[in-house]
Amino acid sequence: MDDRRAILLGYLLGLVTGVATGTFLALSKVIRFALEPLLSAIYTIPKLAILPLLLLIFGLGELPKVLLIALGVYFVIWVSVLEGIEDLPPTYSEAAKIFGINGFARWRHVIIPGILPSLFTGMRIALGTSVLIAVGTEFVNGDQGIGFRIWHSWSLFQSEQMYVGIVVAAFMGFALTWIVKFIAARVAPWAPRQARRRSE
Repeated sequence: MDDRRAILLGYLLGLVTGVATGTFLALSKVIRFALEPLLSAIYTIPKLAILPLLLLIFGLGELPKVLLIALGVYFVIWVSVLEGIEDLPPTYSEAAKIFGINGFARWRHVIIPGILPSLFTGMRIALGTSVLIAVGTEFVNGDQGIGFRIWHSWSLFQSEQMYVGIVVAAFMGFALTWIVKFIAARVAPWAPRQARRRSE
């Protein structure tokens, strides 16, 4: 499994679970009271520090790498979703009540569009995190990939190849975040920043 596939799988897994967790925490004060302190404590643990545990449980394959990427993405996304829902202006809910928008329709037409700017910001940060974790994981556990090439080149004093690996990792992060920004501009054009850019 190459870097791109591992990042994609881990990113999608972390994105889906992060959105679900953030939504449940926002909807239920009981769930939030029970889980938020634990999640906040786990969030402070360096993700690479969890790698030995994942290697012990799942072995030396690519699965620990995918799960570690998913874990890093997960924490960024659930916080973004939770904060996005909590920061929705009260006028949104008032307008929904006036027009009789309730249940799933309220989520579809009010809440989801309202949190998209916050979600896309979290997705951009999570992409950078996923690339960072993927490269860092290959320093410790890997026989291929960008991280392995950087570390292997350093150990052989091949500085040119090491610099190439660093540039490739930087370009990958830039390209992925640019793609998310492009999608955000098309999917959520009502975001304040996007609206500002259109007016300029």
